[in-house]
Amino acid sequence: MRQFLYLKLPFADRTTVPSIIAAGYNHIPPARQSQADQSILGSLTPHFWALAESCWDEEPEKRPDISYFCEQIDLAFHAIEFAY
Repeated sequence: MRQFLYLKLPFADRTTVPSIIAAGYNHIPPARQSQADQSILGSLTPHFWALAESCWDEEPEKRPDISYFCEQIDLAFHAIEFAY
């Protein structure tokens, strides 16, 4: 999801492989970008970031299923179409 929003790899802020492995092992999700780093989706970024965070829930049963995920993506892109 981070690649989609910011065109950057998920842990691009970490400089070593061990720090990336430690983040995964400790269930630390990729860092959210600062306001200075503009998303390619502009104001929809909070919506997509919340969706990404729901996919990272430690309890698998709390993660959205693919139909909900696709529905949310579809709704967001329809919002873009109507905004322009």
